[in-house]
Amino acid sequence: MKELIAGLALAAELDEEILVEEYIKGTEATVGVIEGFRGEKLYALPAVEIRPKTAFFDFAAKYEGKSDEIVPANFPMNVKMELSDMARKVHNAVGLRHYSRSDFIIHPKRGIYVLEVNTLPGLTGESLVPKSLRAVGSDTHELIDHLIGLALKR
Repeated sequence: MKELIAGLALAAELDEEILVEEYIKGTEATVGVIEGFRGEKLYALPAVEIRPKTAFFDFAAKYEGKSDEIVPANFPMNVKMELSDMARKVHNAVGLRHYSRSDFIIHPKRGIYVLEVNTLPGLTGESLVPKSLRAVGSDTHELIDHLIGLALKR
């Protein structure tokens, strides 16, 4: 509690508005969405299950190999389908184009929560969208070619 109070005091020194969010303990997941890919209006890539070896999926977990990223995720089929559906809905609700990646927390009793949407997900070898692409027999070259085609149609 002391850390929370100290954090709020520091935040109040920096800005008049402070956002406090509930910490939801659960399993992290992410799902990429690509417009018009493989004949689908919004193609959902396979869900990635993220298992950090640290307390949180922080910089070290993401970029220093301190997490396991399982593609496709080991979730029950109904959870995978719900994650895909939610990722498509987030993509549409925010008015995104071409591709995105939505991040989620799955609480064992309370269900799935959307954490954020990445409007320009990374495409490096360690990024999550390329890992999902490989899981469906694709790669970043096919994605980039597809994205260029989408841009040229506009």
